[in-house]
Amino acid sequence: MISIRIITSAESHLVRHPVLRKGMPFDTCKFEEDDFVSTFHLGAFLNEKQVGTVTIIENPLEFFQGEASFQLRGMAVLGDYQKTGIGKKLVLHAEKIVVEKKGNGIWMNARKKAVRFYNSLGYKIVSDEFEVPVFGPHYRMCKYL
Repeated sequence: MISIRIITSAESHLVRHPVLRKGMPFDTCKFEEDDFVSTFHLGAFLNEKQVGTVTIIENPLEFFQGEASFQLRGMAVLGDYQKTGIGKKLVLHAEKIVVEKKGNGIWMNARKKAVRFYNSLGYKIVSDEFEVPVFGPHYRMCKYL
């Protein structure tokens, strides 16, 4: 059974690095905002083995017109566990916490290959495709909560 719980930024790096920064130096998986007071990290665990992570950063976006919004970053599920519903559980759990923190929306810069996943959870594309150096094509996506 999958359990979702709050983890440290260091714990998030254990999944973030091999999934999102494979072959790159370990430090590239760290975000400047990782240890901000308002940032939180979730881990997905299967029999106490961490298999997924997501980071949520309080970060306003003009799309939400001054309402409290949070940025989803570092969404990662280990390869053997992808397409099993773990990512969905992480995002839905993060959304509940954002609502508890009085947030009105979540946004992210989604990799093109992840757009379908986020669409299935109610996120909408709100930008043209753009290129993130090294990581390829992305879209900004948002969801009101």
